[in-house]
Amino acid sequence: MNRGLLRLTLIATVLVLGFVLCLAKKLEAKTYDFIFWYPGGEGTAAQAQPILTTFTDYLNQRTPDNIKFKPLYISDVTSGKKIIQSNKTSLGIISLPVYLESKELREVALLLQTLSLPEKNGTERFYLLTHKGASPSPYDSPVYSPRPYSSLFLKNVIFSNSPMMAAAKLVPTENIMGIIKKIGQDELKAYFLINSFEYETIKNLEAPWAQNVTVESTSVPLPSAPLVVFPAPQSKHPFEIIIPILLTMHQDPEGSEILETLRLHGFQKPDIQVYEKLEKSWLDR
Repeated sequence: MNRGLLRLTLIATVLVLGFVLCLAKKLEAKTYDFIFWYPGGEGTAAQAQPILTTFTDYLNQRTPDNIKFKPLYISDVTSGKKIIQSNKTSLGIISLPVYLESKELREVALLLQTLSLPEKNGTERFYLLTHKGASPSPYDSPVYSPRPYSSLFLKNVIFSNSPMMAAAKLVPTENIMGIIKKIGQDELKAYFLINSFEYETIKNLEAPWAQNVTVESTSVPLPSAPLVVFPAPQSKHPFEIIIPILLTMHQDPEGSEILETLRLHGFQKPDIQVYEKLEKSWLDR
């Protein structure tokens, strides 16, 4: 074999070997679900997909080739429970009531804590409002909410400092703004229950009906939605790599803009004791 042919053969071998190694590397890549589980959350999965994909794309651009994420939006309880009860390793941002209730279904590991807007400090509150001057009875007046909180979550968490309201009947609704308008116009004798972000929105509205509602009760500060891994890993899991990315995401203009679309300021290391205290009160109910 002449030298030219030998050289070509060696080059071809190197190229083929490089291709095979590259292909093998891609085949080893693992894609995990990054779940956003907010029962009663706004919009459909199709509407949320572009926003959430932007978030996971940001992570995927900064993680190794063998670890990637795809978004999964869940706005109902049943679908989320099926995922938690499966053996599929996933991580996700889940609402506080989901976190407390999922601990009973399957152990989950707390990874980070969200800094939700508007507080930006790892806590949020729930606000119970009604028409100014009205005193509807919690025993026969409904409490409308955009989210389907369980009666136990209402009693032991949201209304833990307001025992009388623990007897109120929650009515989930997809038309919370329409309900609030009716209450503000004194067309409906009822309460409505909203979170901090929604309260700030209502408070800043200049419409007359918005000026006619008042806060009846405010919950104690509660820890914001956690970022968890489930099922809880028995050993070191691959998600540690995204912790520094998420902790500094708010410092990057691109990252900060993406977070705002999710109503987040950023992430922080979780205050484990706060969650454990809440878990204990939940489990001891």
